[in-house]
Amino acid sequence: MSVNASQQVKRLADLATIERDGIAPGSIKSGTLSVGLENITGDGEFFGVGPVEAGQLASTKFSFSSKHLLYGKLRPYLRKIARPDFDGICSTDILPILPSPEIDRNFLFHYLRQDVMIARANSLTSGANLPRLSPRSLAEFPIPLLPIAEQQRIAAILDRAESLRAKRRQALAKLDSLTQSIFVDVFGDLNTNPKSWPMRDIGWAVRVEGGFAFKSEDFASVGSGIIRISNLVQGKVDLADIARMPADKIDKGGRFRVLAGDILMAMSGATTGKIGVMPSDLTEPLYQNQRVGSFRITDPTRMRREFLLALLGSRFYQKSLWQAAAGVAQPNVSSGQLESISVFFPPIELQDAFASQIKVIEQLKSRQQTSLCKLDQLFASLQHRGFEGKL
Repeated sequence: MSVNASQQVKRLADLATIERDGIAPGSIKSGTLSVGLENITGDGEFFGVGPVEAGQLASTKFSFSSKHLLYGKLRPYLRKIARPDFDGICSTDILPILPSPEIDRNFLFHYLRQDVMIARANSLTSGANLPRLSPRSLAEFPIPLLPIAEQQRIAAILDRAESLRAKRRQALAKLDSLTQSIFVDVFGDLNTNPKSWPMRDIGWAVRVEGGFAFKSEDFASVGSGIIRISNLVQGKVDLADIARMPADKIDKGGRFRVLAGDILMAMSGATTGKIGVMPSDLTEPLYQNQRVGSFRITDPTRMRREFLLALLGSRFYQKSLWQAAAGVAQPNVSSGQLESISVFFPPIELQDAFASQIKVIEQLKSRQQTSLCKLDQLFASLQHRGFEGKL
């Protein structure tokens, strides 16, 4: 915990109230803003929040106001902590925290989002399939109590530093969207195929393989890493919170080992279709869990990897896979369905030209990422000094 030994420390329960005011589905009015874990990013921002209609929701929710902090209690989403500027309802996997006059909401937000506090939360979760942090455990978190003016000053500094990081992340997002713009410019729109490229099932050049049904009761703190849907984050594979399994439990799952650079996709749930690319510098064996699909090119004379990655992220392919997954309560798509989606196949020379342009973008992204890493280090340093009262 980043506090000075001379500082006064109190429990979160002494400085704030974890309010779990349940709202029955029948009491939810039309136009109420509803927040789920999927609407909070790991950076503490909201996205995709919208109003619901009366009778639309079937489960109890918690109410919150613009004075609360929202704290996601479900692992691996414990970094999903946000400051709403609106009133609404949230899923019961999100805990509304109402700060007392003794603690500044922005200060508390930054304090709880420190790596050390996220690690603390992770260590206190319980449950096999979906580990959760209990409100009782959260209430016992130690919080340094600084003068309120000092809390506000530290929070303001951290907010300014965070805004610089946000700008870098936005720049990276724009580069990602540029890939799709270049794709359409070079090959045309997949919906209309204006250049009349030959159409074939994507399986003509790509094999899609689902993962193995590893038993969650065999997961442990050590062993080989298991890639789950939750590890597919913003186009990458986040290895910071992977499940692990002892080598003697891998058994038949051994043939589902993922390779450096593999393109993975979620095949079920609310995030069906999200993509994650494996890092190029793997240092240990990793395996695909069930409902995580891998896309591997079987004939590189027909399709290049850069073309495939852009294709999978296109609106056309994403819409097609969701149409295949529709019709059931839990969205679900099979390897065969993913392989049977018909796409165009431009000449390989044109795909190579596209790949050359994408490599330039990747170089720009690498520089932006390096800059973001430096800002992350600065931010961590400011956090450490601030919460020790040395900023």
